[in-house]
Amino acid sequence: MVKISDYDCIGFDLDHTVIQYKLSNLYTLTYKFLTTFLVKEKGYDASLLDSSLEDHKDFILRGLILDADKGNLIKLDKHGCILRASHGTTPMSDKEILDCYGEKRKFLLFEELKSSMIKRHRHISSFRIFETFFDLPAALVAAKLVDVIDAKSGRPEKYTFWPDIMEAFILNFSPSSFTGIEILNY
Repeated sequence: MVKISDYDCIGFDLDHTVIQYKLSNLYTLTYKFLTTFLVKEKGYDASLLDSSLEDHKDFILRGLILDADKGNLIKLDKHGCILRASHGTTPMSDKEILDCYGEKRKFLLFEELKSSMIKRHRHISSFRIFETFFDLPAALVAAKLVDVIDAKSGRPEKYTFWPDIMEAFILNFSPSSFTGIEILNY
């Protein structure tokens, strides 16, 4: 039996406690905000705005990892082996995965990834894990950015767009972005 008098402080994680998310709305709004910010504020090619979230729903998947330097989105097994991968929104063949990650299909930063999960530090410049309702649309934004960059300039040695997406996230979820919002009645 829990006795409240035994505690000095009680905290609540309000995720899903007070709000029931309409995920399709949340994902669409986040995706539109991120892409619009990247085009208007960061100068990325306007073709980024040509597709919608609906065009690639399969990128809204928990556990995808952006290999930020290579522009690949990967799904790993529990040992760090790559189950599937895409370069941008284009699925990679088994041969392409082997060429990129070696015969064992191992994500070389897997130990660093595990360590970052233990420390709850997900903002490492060489990779990004997509695992919450709030960041899942960014996996598709990252994939689309790879497509746009490759189409415009060819595949670079290293992709450097992730800090721009993080800047968009910081603005999107900062308190100042919520001023003047009216409560909607559903």
